Amino acid sequence: MKALRYRRDLFRNRTQRYVPKRAFETIGNALRLNTFLRNQDATQIEKISSAMYPVEVQAGAIIIRQGDLGSIMYVIQEGKVQVVKDNRFVRTMERELFSVNSPFFITVRGLQLLEVRIL
Repeated sequence: MKALRYRRDLFRNRTQRYVPKRAFETIGNALRLNTFLRNQDATQIEKISSAMYPVEVQAGAIIIRQGDLGSIMYVIQEGKVQVVKDNRFVRTMERELFSVNSPFFITVRGLQLLEVRIL
């Protein structure tokens, strides 16, 4: 996806990822609110958070498209997205987790420049 850009500048080096404390908090909160992940302990949440990597998404970019296949978990760190199903507005999301089930049942589009963490 051309609209999603890997943020190399957010890493200290190739072997150790730099995850700002605020990002850990955002990711951890989003994971704890997720139905499937809310029973994970703090150690598991930290492992998932540290495995996620930053991606920049341009405003207007479609992150996932209804009907496509995929297997990625996203946490919105900064910015907002619009959720659409069958060409109808569903809701706006920010600082939340959205997971990709296969096939996608929704379309998610960035409303502004976003920073998301993906796994």
